[in-house]
Amino acid sequence: MVKQWYLQNMAILRRVFGKVDFDEDSFRWVILHSFSLPPFYHQRKTVLLIETPGPHINNPKAFNFYADKGLSRSDMTVFEHIYEDSRYNHYSDYGLARLSLHLEIFQPSSDVISGDTLLDVTQNVYNFFALRKGL
Repeated sequence: MVKQWYLQNMAILRRVFGKVDFDEDSFRWVILHSFSLPPFYHQRKTVLLIETPGPHINNPKAFNFYADKGLSRSDMTVFEHIYEDSRYNHYSDYGLARLSLHLEIFQPSSDVISGDTLLDVTQNVYNFFALRKGL
């Protein structure tokens, strides 16, 4: 079930975001190369790396999120829970910042129609970026 679920999710993500890479062996990560940001960012898009729970897809706490370093907003809001340095961020040397975003609920099902998908996860990330105040 897990492999099929991830493959179906990759098809959905590719239709929405274009180029998507993922861990084809253990399904532990997904990279969206062109993730749109809310309109009040100076940048229009970012890379989005999602560490997934792999075969344990029912564990929302196992997701981690990373985006380009140096993202800035036209309203000058600074988020306190985006880590650009190596503190809490093992991808810092790759130009990525860790987002302190934690999923509370994620309920996938064996089919992508009746349960949550990785597209739902990306909507949570967009909403995180769209917050008007820093965390």
